[in-house]
Amino acid sequence: MNVPVNQLQEGCRLLEDVIVNQDQVIIRKNSLLTNELIRVLKAYLIKDVQIEKTDISSEQSPGTPENHFRVERKPLSFISRYLEIIEEYKEMYLSWGRGSVIQISKVRELLIPLLEDISENQIFMLHHFSTKEEYMYQHPVAVSLIANLIGRQIGLSKGECIQLSIAGFLIDCGMCKINPSIILKKGTLLPDEYEEIKRHPVYSYQMTKNISTLNHGSKLAILQHHERLDGSGYPFKTDRTKIHPFSQILAVADVYHAMTSERMYRKKQSPFKVLEEMLQDSFGKFDIKYIDTLVQSISNFSIGTKVRLTNNKTGEIVFINPQNPIRPLIRMDEDHEFINLLQHVDLYIDEVI
Repeated sequence: MNVPVNQLQEGCRLLEDVIVNQDQVIIRKNSLLTNELIRVLKAYLIKDVQIEKTDISSEQSPGTPENHFRVERKPLSFISRYLEIIEEYKEMYLSWGRGSVIQISKVRELLIPLLEDISENQIFMLHHFSTKEEYMYQHPVAVSLIANLIGRQIGLSKGECIQLSIAGFLIDCGMCKINPSIILKKGTLLPDEYEEIKRHPVYSYQMTKNISTLNHGSKLAILQHHERLDGSGYPFKTDRTKIHPFSQILAVADVYHAMTSERMYRKKQSPFKVLEEMLQDSFGKFDIKYIDTLVQSISNFSIGTKVRLTNNKTGEIVFINPQNPIRPLIRMDEDHEFINLLQHVDLYIDEVI
């Protein structure tokens, strides 16, 4: 059913891709609409979209015009709740900048329900909802969820995963102490500006060190998430002998989401390309087991999985190399030829479809 965009509500499912500029897909078929996606439709001046008839109530209020549809509200999807938490984080961040203290009970209240309802596939989709304008607020929430996934996969207890996730949520809270003109600068940072950015883990630690319900490992993770095992990180160039495991998990989650997100100074990259680069560059910097865990979690393919490559062509996975699951054998839809990604180092999986 064709429905005007200004009459849409959350929970409607699209029946067709939404396309602009003739070939650019901005929202894919079968997506559940959220307030954020509806704002995207309005921003692109889309007039109407096709949605499932089951999303439309046949009942009309007295006096309602026949062409005015009432959309039934459905329970919020995972992504809708994720986007809502980002808005909540933004409000908290701005209040911290005005001098408010961190209300850890509020953080737990927001995070825990989302942590209990997340899957590997949903983690893989987070980069689609990152924008350069709102990255500052999206990044900590995503890092929190990615770190939680790694924690669960390596066998941390539920309590440890919650502590790890809260640390991820708060890794950048100290950014509120830095001049916004530095954070939002589009050009290259001056040396003194970069040094100030590198102080944000210290500011974050200072804001969280007296929170009694946050354990020691979480506080260290907030302080150390930019440290590297070879001592090349910041703010203290701490080496592997003093870096807490939570810190190492957050480091992997932080870099993965940053590299897959659009930034003021850099375009986003394919998650699988990022993972491969992290594996190649991990020696001496990251604990390889945490990268491997993330690789195994979000590349848990099955035969028959449909994917889109970075050349925008689609195909179907027909064989998975257990030693390198992010580079499977793919049969292309267009010509039915087989492409072994192990032999095509310039190509990566861009998206599971």
